[in-house]
Amino acid sequence: MKTAENPLKQASSLVTQLIARQWRALGLILVVGCLISLQLEDAIRGVSMGSDSSRWLLQLSMGLWDLFEGVCVFLILSWGIPDVRQLKAANLEQHPFSEPYLNAFFAEYLRMLATILMFGLLLIIPGMIAYCFLIFVPYIALFSKPYRQDKVAALDYSYRLAKRFIWRIAGVFALSAALQLGFEFLPHLYVELYVWPARVTFMALSLLIGIWTYSFMFVTFERAVTEDKDGFDV
Repeated sequence: MKTAENPLKQASSLVTQLIARQWRALGLILVVGCLISLQLEDAIRGVSMGSDSSRWLLQLSMGLWDLFEGVCVFLILSWGIPDVRQLKAANLEQHPFSEPYLNAFFAEYLRMLATILMFGLLLIIPGMIAYCFLIFVPYIALFSKPYRQDKVAALDYSYRLAKRFIWRIAGVFALSAALQLGFEFLPHLYVELYVWPARVTFMALSLLIGIWTYSFMFVTFERAVTEDKDGFDV
């Protein structure tokens, strides 16, 4: 029996293909992201200790930008998927952007965030666990035929697909989050790294890790859909 290809190898190959296909859009996101993040970080660093409201507002602005940037990167990479990867699973859309469908994507994305935040308000760990089980929601909203045919609910379907690969998903999520957080805080821990060349380099590395994580989760999602034998009714 033919064994499944190593997901790490598949993800690395997909990263190379997506960057080659979408480098202009990704480069633009990186440049804009660096300009905005550098200015916001400098502004936060320059706020006096007594100005809590100003610091909170700047940190909220940075958080909203990070969320917006993450959604943009996800859509840019998803746009390139049909051009670099043949989607063999019968239940996957070959051309997810051939018709307007972003309203459903954003609706499901917000539902996913609301669910994660609900668990996260209880404790950090439940929020992280919820994220791992719901990580396929954006992929389902774009690529799943059963979802577009109203045969599955995105959150329930993500849970069903993710539970078979939950340790793999959790491990990659934890590693990528740790690396990205490390790149974000290193310049604040070491004064010699708080210069724009080093900070831009860390931001580029963080984006690269995000692209690799997207690719890994996509190939895992693709395999989960292919192996799903439970039917469409949730």
